[in-house]
Amino acid sequence: MAQLRDFSKIAPYLENPLVLIGFTLFLVLGIYRRVLKSGILPAVSKTASRQIVLRLIRYAFIIAVLLVLLGFGWTWKSHVNATFPLTVYVHGEHGPQDVLLRNSGRVVMRLGLEPRGEPIGADGQAFFPAIPASFRNQSVPVWVESDGRSGRELLNA
Repeated sequence: MAQLRDFSKIAPYLENPLVLIGFTLFLVLGIYRRVLKSGILPAVSKTASRQIVLRLIRYAFIIAVLLVLLGFGWTWKSHVNATFPLTVYVHGEHGPQDVLLRNSGRVVMRLGLEPRGEPIGADGQAFFPAIPASFRNQSVPVWVESDGRSGRELLNA
């Protein structure tokens, strides 16, 4: 049971696919080393031992390549379904220092058919915590709503 408690300290670091690949290779090569040093295998000639070692290396390489491909596939899959945060700053013609709204109104963004609105904070920013990854590098309609006035009216105020 003590070994399981020790492993639970390591487990959080195994979330990254590349760490998993390294850890698995470490285990596989460690098992190979143990088998070779344990004396379980009978003594064989130099040519036979050379063939055994070459097979072990070949299989370790195949396992490594498969694990790398699986790791990259896992990473790709997790990024496809991921979201990203976005902060929108609302300011006037004179740049970021020209804050039009503080703790008032909201920024609305249309993502597909669904408009999403977030309140404007103290520094004139609206924070969208989870934009679907499918909208990365895409243009979407964005507007400001405040006390019944539209974004165009705010810019002309």
